[in-house]
Amino acid sequence: MKKIFLLPAPRDASVSCGSRFNVAAPLQGAPDGVRQVAAAVRIPPVGGRLRSNQGGFKRNAFILLLLTLMLLAFASCGREKHGNFEFLYQEETDSYTLIYYTDSAAVSELVIPDTFKDKPVIAIGQLAIGSCDTLEKIVIGKNIQEIDKWGIVDCRYLKVIEVDEENEHFTSLDGVLYSKDMTKIITYPNAHTAEYAQDGKLLKPASYTVAPGTNIIGHCAFYKCYGLEKVILPDSVEEIEDRAFHKCEGMTEINFPEGLHTIGKDAFLACRGLEEVTLPSTIRVLGEYVFYNADNIKTLRILTSQENVTLGNKWYPTSAGRDISVEIIWGE
Repeated sequence: MKKIFLLPAPRDASVSCGSRFNVAAPLQGAPDGVRQVAAAVRIPPVGGRLRSNQGGFKRNAFILLLLTLMLLAFASCGREKHGNFEFLYQEETDSYTLIYYTDSAAVSELVIPDTFKDKPVIAIGQLAIGSCDTLEKIVIGKNIQEIDKWGIVDCRYLKVIEVDEENEHFTSLDGVLYSKDMTKIITYPNAHTAEYAQDGKLLKPASYTVAPGTNIIGHCAFYKCYGLEKVILPDSVEEIEDRAFHKCEGMTEINFPEGLHTIGKDAFLACRGLEEVTLPSTIRVLGEYVFYNADNIKTLRILTSQENVTLGNKWYPTSAGRDISVEIIWGE
């Protein structure tokens, strides 16, 4: 996968968004993404290698500096900081996406604004609110239409997510984030009802009953909810998406109702509190590494024939990917 690291451009950079530059050749040895940008720039060639004389060295250093400034300018196009927020302007919708929030020890409540520069804030981007150890409450504005599946994740002391009543896409039920129609649970705050000491030690574990009528347990919905001990799923649940219960290490009890047909990749990775699991006769898909590192499971009972189920790579309980002694029983 190609990667390019995005950094803010210097304040005095004069390169404008959407400008096009030329260069004779891409940077040798640079990542593909950087070479592709560099290939669009034309700078007078200086030969196939750095010159040994001082003038040639200075010239090459200047060219590299100029190219770096251009890359930084491209990377920062449309990105704007405001306090602890960083937004990205979306020209096609004339709106903003929240792309990053900087955690602060002085802030325990995060209110996502309805607008920025008089334009609506309509989305929460990938990892925009992630690993924020001081947040206890998030308030989502009325204009948010989309939340990336990694948008709000791993905020260890988060207790409540509230949603503006006028929001047409999302809602909150007792502090837990759902889709507006209540068919999908999106984010369960890591410390919703669990209690922790100041040093992070778990004082009181939590249990949670997913709302009736919920069809989908969303991607990372319970991601790293270390204090969660018990989960009750309603009969309406049909799908558990990727990483839904990823590293819920303290969870010792969860039911799998009839009607459930799909469990996604890494859904119960490192759920070491589980010892016995029974999957319903309706199960049809078990993704890759469903029970990876869930190495305390001793018995896994699946109430259908193996030929009825599409199985991903190493879907069964393992320890760091290594096979362990576990009884897998197929059929009723």
